[in-house]
Amino acid sequence: MSKTKTLFDQSSNQDMTPLVPNKSEQHAKDFKITILCELEGPDIKPLNDATMKGNYMLKIGERTLDIPNDKSTKSITLSLYKMKGLRGFLRRACETRIFELLYQGFSIIPPCTPNAMYPHEEILQAHLTMGYHIQGSCKENPCFIYRLFGGLERISSITITPPIIAKSNSERLPTKAQEYLKEHITDLLHINTAVFSTGDAALKTETFNIINRDTDNAVNNYMKHNLSGVFKFTVDFIGHINEHESVYENIGFFIDSIFQINNGSVQLGAMKRSGSGRVNIGLCFAESNRKFESLTAFITEEIRNKTEVKVGSRILTNIQPKYALSHEFLVQCHEKFLTKIKNG
Repeated sequence: MSKTKTLFDQSSNQDMTPLVPNKSEQHAKDFKITILCELEGPDIKPLNDATMKGNYMLKIGERTLDIPNDKSTKSITLSLYKMKGLRGFLRRACETRIFELLYQGFSIIPPCTPNAMYPHEEILQAHLTMGYHIQGSCKENPCFIYRLFGGLERISSITITPPIIAKSNSERLPTKAQEYLKEHITDLLHINTAVFSTGDAALKTETFNIINRDTDNAVNNYMKHNLSGVFKFTVDFIGHINEHESVYENIGFFIDSIFQINNGSVQLGAMKRSGSGRVNIGLCFAESNRKFESLTAFITEEIRNKTEVKVGSRILTNIQPKYALSHEFLVQCHEKFLTKIKNG
């Protein structure tokens, strides 16, 4: 009976030659693994940094699209909103997970502070008392927070692309148009985390006047957003092929941190005490932009990704392969992380 190949089988026979000084050759050995995630929540009220209440959505613009309408086309104007604060929310989940694992007796380095410099000493001391260490003090043996999110002396190894919600400016959009936009919105906008605001992923907006609590100034036409449904975001894990083991551990740690979100320990947005902000995150699929030995057993499909550049009336195209990875790859990454913290 043949033995199932795992990530653990790869470490003994990998070419672990030192990093070469040639920058172009180094870059050629960089790789990226992208994980598409789904965030589901019935009542999300993202924060607004100016008032600390209401919303933290950013309107990034409008797009007018021509979509099929029987034998003609119909122009639809969409307002595009970006969910801000997702990176901080995921970092908070990672920090909370580390403290939980420490409580359970696992061997893992405590998290570094969210900031490298604090304007008030008492804030820094409060973080240190909670169990954090000063950001960057772990650079010789970096904690997972420093590994993923970086700091002043270390570049972040992950890129997070948040959900983009497209909402029609028309209140009476025909059903066929809604169905078309729901199915094709990612292709129409060329954004793989875009969703069309419908019953499955609804964005509700309200406009009213409020008072800023910090300045007592009136804020006119303040727009409040409530989200409900399923929204997509991606996380890119970036590394060097010669250091792929570290990237796999980072992925495994990220997966483990989601437990803190799905069990309700970390909520997203405002009014948490009233029950808002409970979300559930699932992983849909993973893909790599490079093919190398330790990934070969997990590749399920080669995807020919076409990119276009318009030059006047001509269209130039480029085909770049991507490699879909099985769900087993993510499971193996998680097991690899658990093995690391069990063995110390």
